[in-house]
Amino acid sequence: MNIKRVLVCSSELLLGAIVIRLLDSEIDIDVIGLSSIDETNLTEAIHLFQPDTVIYPLPLLDTDDTLLTKIIADLPELNLISIYFDDNRVQAYTKREIVLTHASDLAEIIRSQ
Repeated sequence: MNIKRVLVCSSELLLGAIVIRLLDSEIDIDVIGLSSIDETNLTEAIHLFQPDTVIYPLPLLDTDDTLLTKIIADLPELNLISIYFDDNRVQAYTKREIVLTHASDLAEIIRSQ
């Protein structure tokens, strides 16, 4: 069985606990929670825990998407899932790296999204 490691970030303890509890019941998912979210804590937790997926609330921190862009660039296999706790919306980000051999490959990438 392939165990997936998930880092759940939430500055609101109750909401983070709910997400952790939902995922803890899955035998193939190893979950850790991070309640104090700032750029340093998040970066350190990602490098220490080495998760496959990071779940975080939006807005994340009081920053723009620069931190997320840096995390994705440094860890291309990392999946990011953002949750809007106010209305249950979820956004999932997965980095894909594709080698273009023909100009038409770019159009195929756009179509496959």
